[in-house]
Amino acid sequence: MSLRADVTQLHSGALVASLYAGHGVYGANVVNGGDNGASIIAAATIVDPYKEYRLTAVSLPSGFVLNEDGSGEDTPRSGVAVLRLFEDGVEL
Repeated sequence: MSLRADVTQLHSGALVASLYAGHGVYGANVVNGGDNGASIIAAATIVDPYKEYRLTAVSLPSGFVLNEDGSGEDTPRSGVAVLRLFEDGVEL
């Protein structure tokens, strides 16, 4: 196991654990379908297959599951998800 530290923090004073090295999932690996549906990343921006994307949750409504590749599951409940999207470590 390794821990990667970067001089550019995604969240000030916070540690972000990830399955993906670097700044996130490569655009080429952003899902367009599957068991958990399409990625929110692809719906929010034009995805470059060579750039790295990270979607982080500020707040999620009860019953919403967000996967690291941007896919997720939402059961019918009220509430709004507040998310932050980064491309190569820069917030969009």
